[in-house]
Amino acid sequence: MTTFRLINEQVKANCIAHIEGLYGPYEVCIKKTKRSNAQNSYWHMLVGILASHTGHDPDELKLRIKYEALPLKEIEVRGVKHLYPISTTQLTKEQFSGLIEATLIIFHQLGLVAPVTGYFGMEP
Repeated sequence: MTTFRLINEQVKANCIAHIEGLYGPYEVCIKKTKRSNAQNSYWHMLVGILASHTGHDPDELKLRIKYEALPLKEIEVRGVKHLYPISTTQLTKEQFSGLIEATLIIFHQLGLVAPVTGYFGMEP
């Protein structure tokens, strides 16, 4: 399987050339990239710091932040409809960045300074 991450025009051209050179039954899948492991690690670290600072349970903080930052989906349990935030596992990098930004806003509101993202393999 060949994967191209379309980060610039040259990679895009290489991808198109590769597809044009294919013969036979192939399937081409185009999708946005999911959140990175670095983003996930950074967000969980931020939530851990908030939990230590506020005394709240980290899982409760995660859910609160998700309710504020993510789209909600409707689920039905025993005939009762509830709104619940979408799962973070399928978020794109852009969507997950929004979740991190919402968390950093809470840091700012509490007067906390967040660690630099470079320590987690993310570009500042």
